[in-house]
Amino acid sequence: MQLIGGFFAALVVLPLALLLGAALGVRVLAIIVLVGSVIGINVIAFVNVRRPGRVAFAVGLWVGFAASVGLIVLLFVTNWRIT
Repeated sequence: MQLIGGFFAALVVLPLALLLGAALGVRVLAIIVLVGSVIGINVIAFVNVRRPGRVAFAVGLWVGFAASVGLIVLLFVTNWRIT
């Protein structure tokens, strides 16, 4: 259950950060929000991987992060317009 929760948490956070940054219209702020969410997801995963009962959550975060990055790259490669 933790694996699935971590997966969906990371899968939702990164695209939402990207869309929020695009909706605000300020490129610098969009980059800060995106980088902050990337760092935040990975720090939370790194902290949880060291706790014996939370390893599955950390793995789910990393797998969801990878899937989210893949989705964002796919959207940019196919020239999908966010705004």
